Amino acid sequence: MTEHDRDVSGFVQQQLLRKSKYQSQKQRASECQSSISPLADDENREQLSEVSEDELEDSSTIVTSNGGSLDDMSISVSSVFRQRRAAREKTVAAIKEKWLSTKPKFCVLNWDSNLITLISGRKEERVAVLVSGSVEGPKLIGITPMENSTGLNQSQAALQMAKEWQIEDNIRPNGVCFDTTASNTGARQGAAILIESELKRALLYLACCHHHCELHIKHAFTALRGERDRPDEPIFKRFQKYVFAPNDDFHFLASMLWYQEEDDQIATTVLASIKRHLWYLAEELLNRSQDWLQLPPTFWPLMSDYGYTRDFVKRLEVTNDCAERGVKLIGDFKDYTDEETQRQFLLQVVEDHRKNIPSILKKM
Repeated sequence: MTEHDRDVSGFVQQQLLRKSKYQSQKQRASECQSSISPLADDENREQLSEVSEDELEDSSTIVTSNGGSLDDMSISVSSVFRQRRAAREKTVAAIKEKWLSTKPKFCVLNWDSNLITLISGRKEERVAVLVSGSVEGPKLIGITPMENSTGLNQSQAALQMAKEWQIEDNIRPNGVCFDTTASNTGARQGAAILIESELKRALLYLACCHHHCELHIKHAFTALRGERDRPDEPIFKRFQKYVFAPNDDFHFLASMLWYQEEDDQIATTVLASIKRHLWYLAEELLNRSQDWLQLPPTFWPLMSDYGYTRDFVKRLEVTNDCAERGVKLIGDFKDYTDEETQRQFLLQVVEDHRKNIPSILKKM
């Protein structure tokens, strides 16, 4: 037998051995999977929902390909399940510790709620709560279930999570960001006013500019073309790309006053919509002196109050898009586990992974 023949024979034997091991692994994984009865308790059913046969096969392949033996290790649904839960808890503890060690001085509390449907068919109200103000972007602190989406329930859930993440004092001198729904903006039972009352300090209201600006455009189109079933005009699609700030609201108000000379009907309709959404523009924006405004701009960097305001505004979120992404996150991963604690761990791990690896493409 030539050297080439010996190499080919050795390769074939190696492949046959690997195939034999694979078949053994598959049979063993199948036995582990079938060892849990369809009448198993809730914990075992959750194990089945989290751990698939393919994952057991993958684990077995990793062990054997690195020179290990399946006889020396416990590879089963229950062992993979336990390791996964432990890994999540450890990872989330590290994520929280790291974030708390560098938490931003200027925090804005963002929240948004939505009704989700679990795989069991049960419907559940959830509120996604995030903190913005960090140079690294908004941080998810929880997406907790509620009995319903009243302002009281949303405010209690948001404050409870703020307490768990030790950011109450960081929010107190700053503000809150929310969608302009009645449950958030109500003068007595709105979530914003209830949070403000609990923290015992006037907060900066950052009502999501996207939401009330959409209403202005809707009213203009209604006055021009009548009621429409959906915003399918190209202007609505272009609008999604832009972010509005209070200064834009003032310019928009001025332009509508000027436009009254061109079309009084449309301008009056839009002005009425604008005036209903100016409540968030308050004289007290920050708990700092504004004396530096009386000085020439060249002296502003020398004033500590200016520096405080500048740093705060730089990281200010004027839209609630981050909370809406939180709602999307729970919609995507709500059925991966039945236990609430593990569900919260999973959401933290997914968020952290997406920040560290923003793209799955090879080119980063």
